[in-house]
Amino acid sequence: MNAHTPAIPGEPDSPPVLLASTVLPAPRRASAPASRELVAHWVGPGDALLDQVGAVLEDRFAADERDDWDTLRGRHRAGRFLVAVAGSAEQPVAGVAVVALLPRTGSAALLYLATHRDASVPGVGLSLMLFLREHLPAHGVTHGFLGEVERVEDTADPVESVVRRRRLAYYRRFGCRVVDRVPGYGMPDMTSGTLLPLHLVWLPAQTPLDDVGATLLTDLVTELYDVAYDRPADDPLLRRVLASITRTPHGSDARPWALGPQRTGTD
Repeated sequence: MNAHTPAIPGEPDSPPVLLASTVLPAPRRASAPASRELVAHWVGPGDALLDQVGAVLEDRFAADERDDWDTLRGRHRAGRFLVAVAGSAEQPVAGVAVVALLPRTGSAALLYLATHRDASVPGVGLSLMLFLREHLPAHGVTHGFLGEVERVEDTADPVESVVRRRRLAYYRRFGCRVVDRVPGYGMPDMTSGTLLPLHLVWLPAQTPLDDVGATLLTDLVTELYDVAYDRPADDPLLRRVLASITRTPHGSDARPWALGPQRTGTD
């Protein structure tokens, strides 16, 4: 979830290659056509749908929040990234998810999650999150996966502040929790190269946040910077982020791969 923030652009209010697929009927009246049924699946490197994926990302994310599409496609071809889409017969790419695999730590990072600006079927973000939960373990994701979400305190715009709160609440519904042991977390700004402050969040598979110690956390962030941003271990921004890691956990109420309404706790 990356600023590359999978802010679920297009679904801010939602209480939000292996060709596996997950089929989810979209909420609709009984008379609605079957062509609106949502299907989520991986998209391979040569798939014609990739052009539509790139168009959605470029439309929904600002330049400082995303890599250029050619770079992302190259990492996809190299097997470093996975791309999933959710759509229907009438709109094959209603939503997009891009995931970076972190094999050294048995984890992954959700870099982008967005709905098409003109998506006509509700539940696209939910469809993609369910798909990732089900199919990422087949790609070696045993611990859990990371995400990046914009911080409310970094905007003075009251409207944007509300949107950011809703985005964070969206992920909490799925068991994501802010990793408050990395208060200095951020990603490299894609235009200026400075640090763009973000919340780092964690969705557990087999490892609850309480069990993510400082060593694993350091390894996770280091691998994320390597795979997603091509930043070496001695990168100044990475070293700055790692220096902010605290040794004492603050706790989490997340359950492994939890779904549905949950108490939010205090991250």
